[in-house]
Amino acid sequence: MTSRILLQPPPLLGPYAIPQGAWGNNARTRLTGKAWDAIRRQVAATTGARCAVCQHQEIDCRTGKTRLPHCHEEWTFTRGTEDNPEHLAQTLTRLVPLCGPCHSTQHLRNSTRQGRWDIAVEQLARVNGWTTGEATARAEDAVRASVELDHLVWNLDLSLIGCVRMSEVTAGADPRPQVFNPAPILPASL
Repeated sequence: MTSRILLQPPPLLGPYAIPQGAWGNNARTRLTGKAWDAIRRQVAATTGARCAVCQHQEIDCRTGKTRLPHCHEEWTFTRGTEDNPEHLAQTLTRLVPLCGPCHSTQHLRNSTRQGRWDIAVEQLARVNGWTTGEATARAEDAVRASVELDHLVWNLDLSLIGCVRMSEVTAGADPRPQVFNPAPILPASL
C-alpha cells in the first residue's frame, strides 16, 4: 500500500515583520511625495486599484470615490558581497498594491504598536483559510525572526526603481547608505 502526501498550497499572504534596523528606511521616506505618489499610482493601476491578494477595493466613505490601495514594498535582507562580507543589504524586490488589512500582515510589529494585531491575524486566517490559532502562530514566528535581526543596520538598495531621478530623493532624509543603481549582492545566510 502506498501512502499519499497531501501538499498544502503556499499561503496567498505570508506574515512578515521588518527588523527594527530597517524601520523608516524605505522608498516612501527617501523619495519626494510627488515621486512616491507617481509610483504608488502606477502600482495601483496594475490591479485596477484593488488589493493584489484579496481583491478588495477601498472606497472613501466621505467622497464615495475609489481609494488607492497601499503600496507595499517587499524587501530581501542579505549579508555579504564578494568584496565586503560584512555588507548588509536591504533590497527592494517588488511593489505590491495591498488593502489596509493585508498590508497590516506585512508590518506585524507596527500593527501591534497601532493596536491592529487582531486585524492582521484575522486577515491572515481569512485569506489563507487558516485557523486563528495557526495564523497567530505564524505571525508570532515572523515577529521572532525579525527581532533576531534588530541589532543590524541595513544599506538600502532601491535599484528596482532606479529610473527615479536623484532630484526626487528627499534631501537629508536618512544618513544610512543607499543604492540607486544595481549592485551585485551575493546571498548569504543571516
